[in-house]
Amino acid sequence: MKKIFLTSLFSLFLMMINGQTIENVSVTPSDIEAIDVTLEVCEGYEIGYLSHTYSVVDDTINLSVCYWFTEATVVICDDRIIQIPIDPGSNNYTLNVEIYNSISQETCDYYSLTDTATLEFTTPLTQTVVLPNSENELTKLVSIYPNPASDILFFEVNNDIQILSICLFNILGSKIIEVNKPLNELSLYEVKTGVYILNIETNKGKLIKRIMKE
Repeated sequence: MKKIFLTSLFSLFLMMINGQTIENVSVTPSDIEAIDVTLEVCEGYEIGYLSHTYSVVDDTINLSVCYWFTEATVVICDDRIIQIPIDPGSNNYTLNVEIYNSISQETCDYYSLTDTATLEFTTPLTQTVVLPNSENELTKLVSIYPNPASDILFFEVNNDIQILSICLFNILGSKIIEVNKPLNELSLYEVKTGVYILNIETNKGKLIKRIMKE
């Protein structure tokens, strides 16, 4: 019975961390002092928008969006527009988007970080800027093995890709490992058995990978 319970729990965790993804991000001019960020998020379970927060520091916009979730058997997408004020004039901006799951349906508890995206644009905007589908390209250029892993996770990059930093999160969204330097392997000796989210920062963008520690 215990084995069956653990298997079911593990399957639920797999569904949760693999289910929620950013399908599209675009930026549209709202007026000279604001932009509209259109965000499409799809999940393999029922979701509901809870809240969002943002900060604008110099030329960087950080946007965090939180959703509650319940188990479902179909893919459900949420589309919304979030207006963010910006300084008028000519500026080069970087928009960083993070999406989270929340067990609570009242206030965001940041249960799990599930996906990220980065979009660069220049103001004043004259047309909509859409997030390029760069993760698929990065997936081809960055190899991670073995997966499942036991003690060491290896990284192999192609072309001019450089790994700048790596963060490993557990399924609760807690940071387990952070390395802020180039590397070609990551020690998992002290990491417990389970499923984790690997956030890889490269010179060509961010990449999210789900890995398993045996």
